[in-house]
Amino acid sequence: MEGFRHSVPYVLLFHAFRNRMYGTTQLYLFIKMQAPRGYATLDKDLIKTYQAQTNKCPKTFNNNISKLISLKWVTINSKRNEIHVKSYSTILSKIGYEEEHITGVIWESIYFKHFSAFIYAAIITKVSRVLKWQNKISETNKGGHTKRGLEPFLTLPYTYLAKAINISKSMAQKMFSQAKKASFIKIENTYELIPITGSEANLFKTYNFKDNHKVRIIKDKVYFQKPNRIYTCIKLKRKRIKKKSIPYIRDIIKGKRAL
Repeated sequence: MEGFRHSVPYVLLFHAFRNRMYGTTQLYLFIKMQAPRGYATLDKDLIKTYQAQTNKCPKTFNNNISKLISLKWVTINSKRNEIHVKSYSTILSKIGYEEEHITGVIWESIYFKHFSAFIYAAIITKVSRVLKWQNKISETNKGGHTKRGLEPFLTLPYTYLAKAINISKSMAQKMFSQAKKASFIKIENTYELIPITGSEANLFKTYNFKDNHKVRIIKDKVYFQKPNRIYTCIKLKRKRIKKKSIPYIRDIIKGKRAL
């Protein structure tokens, strides 16, 4: 278990987010860690390890294992006291994803205690990279020159994230806050100096009403707040599952197709 690291389908994490299945998906991944060949022994040691890794109680384990059984993500052999964990491709078929290539998110065992924050960070990273890809395509179509790979950071406004995955702005802010608190992402504010004094700032706001909420006064100097820079420790990789398909932006964001 120590040092466990592999690629989890992004679509599975997004499905957990969309359907509020954090605990169920967390337990599925935990059991999968204990069952490299698809089978794990259902005993007290398994439950104790689950408690230590997730800070969850045995009652939570029992509730979530019942949900996994009803979803047919796992099956129980009561005679052998074993849990059979279904493969990722089987689970993705059950939840409606039938693609050959999807995005994988690098998962480590240390992420268990901050599972929802990990999912938030994975979604933020994914949508940020889609936005960056869209911007590069737009610049190329306009005849501009793109500096691929030179920027170590991403940008993503709350409003864009909210619109991209159809959530409220307050939920988008919560995702950023919790992902940052768990150290999955680092957010850096960036500003552009406006050559006016603080006393002129109110006048500037009056006539620049469209973006006046982005104007900041710091030590009597006026700045225009630019998009935050996001540094993420979440790593994405291409993961082969099944059928070939043509990518669409909405499907890339939701993880149906790999970027």
